[in-house]
Amino acid sequence: MTQSTSPKNEADTPEDDARLHVPYRLADIVPIAFPNGGMTVNGLRNEVRKGRLDVYLIAGKHFTTLADIEEMKKRCVVRQDTRD
Repeated sequence: MTQSTSPKNEADTPEDDARLHVPYRLADIVPIAFPNGGMTVNGLRNEVRKGRLDVYLIAGKHFTTLADIEEMKKRCVVRQDTRD
């Protein structure tokens, strides 16, 4: 079996693509989406309040997906002002 040397895309296989859209409880997705730490459930809730993270209220519980987390990261990009 040969390993690919190309950079990993967001979803390399159909299984990876499907995994991006699986709803996870907020507490369960934190260690998956942020394996090195730095984000908490409260941090995700703050992003929901700011309108940068989409969540789904199912049976009174908040869920989100890895795809939604990736969109949130894009919305949170800080661009440097390059004034001369």
